Amino acid sequence: MKKQELIFEKFAIFLKSTFGNKLIFRDDEKHITLATTGIWIAVNSQELSIGYGMNHREFNPEYEDISNAVTLFFDLLTKTTRITSYYKGTRMFKCTTVVEGANGAFNYLSTTLTWLFPYWKNTTEVITFKKPLLSREEIQDEIQALQKYAALIQKS
Repeated sequence: MKKQELIFEKFAIFLKSTFGNKLIFRDDEKHITLATTGIWIAVNSQELSIGYGMNHREFNPEYEDISNAVTLFFDLLTKTTRITSYYKGTRMFKCTTVVEGANGAFNYLSTTLTWLFPYWKNTTEVITFKKPLLSREEIQDEIQALQKYAALIQKS
């Protein structure tokens, strides 16, 4: 098994024990969505992807530290998420997602946009804040265990 698949497997175990039947599995259980939240995690032969709605970030263990993925995923679950949607008229053309970090500053997750929009219309911006799903203190042991595991497999 590849590094990203090992981390994904650990995330799947954590999610199943924490959220149970609120999970949606796709692609032979290679993609897990937390039902009504928009938070998801997926794995393929090259990378681990962590996302919120349309926005996501990909982590390839050959080029970056996979423990950053662990941090981001637990931040999505335990911190405030800010979603900024941009509209031209009534059509959304861009969406940016940022997640609250350890020091209270927001860390960029991703931006999604489309090229087909009525560019001549005024742009309006709608900001939505999503509350944390879990208390970080409740799952601190799982976070630390996965961080240690990620550091261990990153070295191998």
